[in-house]
Amino acid sequence: MSNTVHQLFTDNKPSILFLVKFVVLYFILNTLYGLYIEWYSPQADPLTWFVSNNTRWLLSIFHDQITISSSGLIEKIAIQRQGITVINMFEGCNSINVMIVFVVFIVAFSNQWYRSWKFILFGLVAIYVVNLARVAGLFWVSYYFPGSFYLFHKYLFTGLIYIGVFILWYYWIKKIRKHEPGNRAA
Repeated sequence: MSNTVHQLFTDNKPSILFLVKFVVLYFILNTLYGLYIEWYSPQADPLTWFVSNNTRWLLSIFHDQITISSSGLIEKIAIQRQGITVINMFEGCNSINVMIVFVVFIVAFSNQWYRSWKFILFGLVAIYVVNLARVAGLFWVSYYFPGSFYLFHKYLFTGLIYIGVFILWYYWIKKIRKHEPGNRAA
């Protein structure tokens, strides 16, 4: 029996190591992020404010009188048009959780993750920009088609941001990782 387990581990060592690295690093980063969020509770955290400010700026290009404000003691930020709240931003809207999953995958999958730092940085910026477009799109959906907000928020725009992450991963595996020293994958 132990010989079979040893053989199973040997045959699947790269996959098992990937899963272990992924789970451990994800747990560590997600825990640190959770502690960061709790530090600012019950107020919204600075990263969510940063995303809200950038969303306000982006929306101000197309709409007038776009403002943001704290929504009381709950951890959300109201994005308003002409003083009327159109959407509320919570910490999950800042894309940090998506960024954590992106980074953890690259680090866990890479033989030499430190060689991938430029791609990680590029991916984080790309995720941030896509998320800004997502939040702005949700603002427009909520403003012009409020009955469709749930569908767009829950499925369409969330799916689009994850499709973007999968495209980044695929590109990294096919184009960048194959050039790492010691990598036999083509």
